[in-house]
Amino acid sequence: MSIACRVLLVKLPYKNSYYDFYVNLPAALGILSEVLIAHEIDHDIYDMQLNESQEDFYQRVELLRPAMLGFSMLTFRYLDNYKFLNDVKKRFPYIPIVVGGPHASTFREAILKECSAVDIVVPLEGEDILIELCQNKPLKEIDGIIYREGGEILHTMPRGLIQDLDKHPFPKFSKFDLTQYSAIPVITSRGCPYSCIYCPIGTTIGKKWRAKSSDAVVNELAYWVDRNIPHEIQIEDDNFTLDMARVQRICDGIKKRGLLKKLNIGLGNGVRADRVNLELLTLMREMGVNVLAFGVEAGVDQTLKTLKKGEDLATIEQAIQLACRLDFDVQLFFVMGAPGETEDDVRASIALSQKYPVVDIAFYHLIPFPGTELYEWVKANNRFRFKSPDYLNNASHWVNEPLFTTDELGVEKRKELYHLANTSGRKYTNKIMSQKMAKRLSQKYHLPYAFVYPSIAFARQPTVKKILKKGLRPLLTRVSDKLCQD
Repeated sequence: MSIACRVLLVKLPYKNSYYDFYVNLPAALGILSEVLIAHEIDHDIYDMQLNESQEDFYQRVELLRPAMLGFSMLTFRYLDNYKFLNDVKKRFPYIPIVVGGPHASTFREAILKECSAVDIVVPLEGEDILIELCQNKPLKEIDGIIYREGGEILHTMPRGLIQDLDKHPFPKFSKFDLTQYSAIPVITSRGCPYSCIYCPIGTTIGKKWRAKSSDAVVNELAYWVDRNIPHEIQIEDDNFTLDMARVQRICDGIKKRGLLKKLNIGLGNGVRADRVNLELLTLMREMGVNVLAFGVEAGVDQTLKTLKKGEDLATIEQAIQLACRLDFDVQLFFVMGAPGETEDDVRASIALSQKYPVVDIAFYHLIPFPGTELYEWVKANNRFRFKSPDYLNNASHWVNEPLFTTDELGVEKRKELYHLANTSGRKYTNKIMSQKMAKRLSQKYHLPYAFVYPSIAFARQPTVKKILKKGLRPLLTRVSDKLCQD
């Protein structure tokens, strides 16, 4: 019997940003949706990145008349979204507004202080909390929430992290129009036990690493194969290969289920170089992993020590070499602006990024998130360039604007190096990707490489891409995606 509680889960918009260009299928809302389905709770999903019209959203609310509005929020553009939530509350003052997501986990009580529209904040994991809210359990009896009552802000007892990730069903995204998205997100583990000074994982999802069983992961992957979904599957774990034996069991399970060569998997969120080896990478390649990203962070051992990465350069380079040898489409991520990092150090990182045949390179300015060791260093040394914490409203890895200063590297030089690293990186990886595509195409269709490569290289030039955008580019993209799968 359905519980009398209709919920509308909302993914907020991030206008004029990277998120307008790449609209991702929200894994967290997919998980919550599946939990509501399992408990026969009526609900719907509204992705405002697909439709940013506030009036359209208001019409949807008026039509559905939900008993609760749940918003998943990033910290990026959070002041803009506070304003939107206040507008929503004015329009629908009788509907409780619940906020979750990374922003809720980081800012917690401050959200209720700064945004009068919000009634309840759900930090960390929300599956069990959402069900208890829908069951009309008294707020004071729901562990793990922060809420407003009679002008006071109240905290309930802390709620432990979910230890058994097989407890809830995996998301099937039945409430989403999958044709609007390019990839299916899969989360097989949560948390990361390492101590990188810039990483907010400890506050947003917990440092303790917890994982789904290998059987559960294989069942989830098999579900998408059985439905012939053409999308890439993106594993969004923060540390997928931490338990290398578990990954091997997943690979073995895929073989036993006859799923080899039927999966197109990307590990674009990054894996640690010290948690892979030749045997594991070989198995992962057979399993269907085509895209593999490494969070390198720096090309100098001293900077890696400062960042508390827990890896050395030799280990990182060995992992990159192995992955390239096995023909993964390798992506590398770097950060800039660590305390003590010099111009020569950054140039060493740029040199490393273009040392191997990788297909994507990204350099980011470090963002000092509250709750991290980097934030405490910046705050203690009075190094913020913008008001804290408002600077996070516009903080993005894709914006060339350092958020704090260091003695060793001036702001303008950092911006110059950021531009150099990313523009030269795009030029380098465009050439590498053209070569790989030409090789795959010539081998598959027995065409001369000398003919295929110039054609692909020409089509991948930025100016040509713009011309082809409304014509041949979709076709070329489909061909490219198909080649990467084969």
